Amino acid sequence: MAEGSRIAAHTKHATETAARDTAETARETTRRLGETQAQMADTIAEQSGRTIDAVNRATEIYRDATSAHSEDFAALLSSYSTVAKGLQEIQNVWLETLQRSLQNSVQAPQRLRWSTFSEIAQSHRDMLRESMGQLLETNARVLRIAGKTAEDAARPIEGRSHR
Repeated sequence: MAEGSRIAAHTKHATETAARDTAETARETTRRLGETQAQMADTIAEQSGRTIDAVNRATEIYRDATSAHSEDFAALLSSYSTVAKGLQEIQNVWLETLQRSLQNSVQAPQRLRWSTFSEIAQSHRDMLRESMGQLLETNARVLRIAGKTAEDAARPIEGRSHR
């Protein structure tokens, strides 16, 4: 039985040694795994920091670009608004002229009482003079409005393009 005891003792010793070795290997593996995880966490934190810095720099660049051009956009919008108002004013002038022309056409038969051919010619001449006068006056008003509108519309954007 001594041989059996020795085998049992040896088996017990081998089992204990194997258990210690396995425990040591497990501790070493756990330690290495912990170090690897710590390195990965450090790397991720470093990369995240660089990404945040890059995003912050890009945000600053876009903020600068936006603020630098916000006044340009405001000048353009002001100019467009002025042009729109000028076009509306021109439209009103043309509508007034059209209304006067229609009123004159309605009143024309009352003024057209002729007894001679020369009275007809004089009447046509007078209507032509009146129509041409209205047309010239309307075009002069439209051109003045267009010129003023162009000047007013250019004012907010003048100098903005030379920066």
